[in-house]
Amino acid sequence: PDVERDGARVDHVEQRLEVVKDVGNLVPSQVEWFDGGPYRVPTTPATTLVLPDRQEPYTIADLQALAPETFVGQADGSYLLSEHLVTLPGVTLDLTSEGPTTIKMLSTPGAFTSIVTMGTTLKVNGTPDAPAGLTSFDPSSGASDTNTSDGRAYLRVMGGTVEIQHAAIS
Repeated sequence: PDVERDGARVDHVEQRLEVVKDVGNLVPSQVEWFDGGPYRVPTTPATTLVLPDRQEPYTIADLQALAPETFVGQADGSYLLSEHLVTLPGVTLDLTSEGPTTIKMLSTPGAFTSIVTMGTTLKVNGTPDAPAGLTSFDPSSGASDTNTSDGRAYLRVMGGTVEIQHAAIS
């Protein structure tokens, strides 16, 4: 492992999350047009979709509607997530579906995505016959990203509750 490179990468991730938190704290009180709904923060190399608190859980259908260009259905029935996703305190993110669903998180040599939950409830549930999946994915190889030297897609839970049943996360 390259400790300096890995440390710098972790610092970059922490800085991105601090920007997301700062925007979440400032925007509602400082901007007239803000309606309290989901918003994007222009982070690099991928944008960050932020899901603020609301009564109903955010679902796969919500992600399709909120991010039609960055949460895209694939021919094999999976979805490709090509931006970061952050949930703010109080949110429920329910990635359960009625059929076998895999969410492929973009992970290439030039960019990777993440799902970060902050004090929220995350549900990833499948069934014995139709397991759910969450994996890193490099479209150029058509497979999970196994190279950690350039960063890799990840799931990070910061407080809150996680419910995972009949799912494969890799």
